[in-house]
Amino acid sequence: MDDDGITDQWDNCSKLDVYLGDPANLSNELNRVRKKIGLGSMKALHFHIDPSRVHTTASMLTFFKRILSLVPQITKIHIGSHEILQIIGRGGSAKIPVSVVIAIIEQLLRRRRYPLGCVRFFNVKLEGSWQDFQNFGSVVRRIDHLERFNLDKVTLLDTVPASQVPPNATPGCWLDPVMQAVATLPRLKHLRVLGSSDFGLMNALTGRLEDMDSVVQSQTLRLICSSNSLVSLCLIHFNISDDNTVAMARALESNRSLRELDIDGTLGSDSARALVSLMEHNNFLEDLNICIRGPGENDDSNATELMKQKDAEIIKAEDEVNLRLAEGVKKSTLVNFALFRGRISVKSQDAFRNMVKEQYCLESLTLYTGDDSLNRKLAKDETIKFHCKLNKMGRRQLLTGKPQTKPWKEEWKAKSEVSRPLEKFSSREHCLVDILARSLDDLSSVFYFLTINPCICDSALQKLVSTEEQEKVKKRMRKKRKSTTATAAPSNKRTRLYRAAKYRGVSYK
Repeated sequence: MDDDGITDQWDNCSKLDVYLGDPANLSNELNRVRKKIGLGSMKALHFHIDPSRVHTTASMLTFFKRILSLVPQITKIHIGSHEILQIIGRGGSAKIPVSVVIAIIEQLLRRRRYPLGCVRFFNVKLEGSWQDFQNFGSVVRRIDHLERFNLDKVTLLDTVPASQVPPNATPGCWLDPVMQAVATLPRLKHLRVLGSSDFGLMNALTGRLEDMDSVVQSQTLRLICSSNSLVSLCLIHFNISDDNTVAMARALESNRSLRELDIDGTLGSDSARALVSLMEHNNFLEDLNICIRGPGENDDSNATELMKQKDAEIIKAEDEVNLRLAEGVKKSTLVNFALFRGRISVKSQDAFRNMVKEQYCLESLTLYTGDDSLNRKLAKDETIKFHCKLNKMGRRQLLTGKPQTKPWKEEWKAKSEVSRPLEKFSSREHCLVDILARSLDDLSSVFYFLTINPCICDSALQKLVSTEEQEKVKKRMRKKRKSTTATAAPSNKRTRLYRAAKYRGVSYK
């Protein structure tokens, strides 16, 4: 499973793992790769770099080029720190010069028969000057068939003082040229940029979170949100300002391609309104994940009255944002919604519980806080789980008549455990019968669907009469109508003579 929640398309038989470790053993690794390639063609190349080893730029470049010459059919490339070393505690972020990355991509671009479709960096330090990142952006702009671009836990290291940054550039925005290039790619579907911070740091009172403005400029964010091909946009573990969130939400209101939005920031009143407007006006967006930076719950018994009063004011402001988001989700057509923040009050929890009862599209609702015990409680919340399950079964189509659409992740994810009626039924009665047939083992769901609309239930049961019986009834009704209209006689002439003539096919006048 890939880290962005989409099933990894790199099956074991087509992925080649290459390990860049001890410089003295690189020739042994080359020999191992040659033997591995003999077992079958490779489509994906995964470089694992040992961060504890020091490699010169020339040695890295030579090694990567030799590997690429052995696998001409590569269409996906992953460059990251050695994941096993991360697990056993010997990890860190491997350093790789931007010039090496540019050389790798240029070599792959020369193979027009196998277009490059996926580029991913994981837990690495990209080292280079402002000009290096400008060149990196120019190379990325040439990857016409690129569909996925991931920068996960990437740290940017500049090799020149800030005083040497061009006057028309924002100091520190080293990634901006690359993101501008990515935003213009015609086939890009997935863009994921994950900062080096984590959820705990986001919700720490003294934690410093990297501002998105220091990585990507505001106009670049708006350009990304205007993409006509982008399906999934994830900007995670960054502090996106209120102004940027508002600008992004307004740009996305008219976006008809985006299906997933995942953002972090200090959500305020204005940005909350903008996101609510986005949910109300964009019926194409299905997944919305919001992480709000803020303090966790204050349990300090020695807190002064002034501190408690200030904390109460913060909770009130948080509730205002949460209630507004709950109302926006209620009016939306979202399929999945997740809210991550330091704390979620009981009032806000109840608002989301009441919302899910009246929201017929939502199939997943996640509320996550800095309190692990509360997270376990919310994950098992019966009200949320029950109504999301009803929506998966087809509650929307039953109550509104609108058919359920195929989830956008269906081609990457395995089919859901609960099958859903994707076809449009001729009537709500037929939809009810189909739902009941698929939920016979779930008595609580059956009881719910039978009680929400007994009229539909009665009508549906009447239509369960066999087809043969229906045909007999129709034939009797047609015969009766024919006898009462074509041969009817005045009431004062209903004599024995009239009845005899009628059965001979004679019209009696």
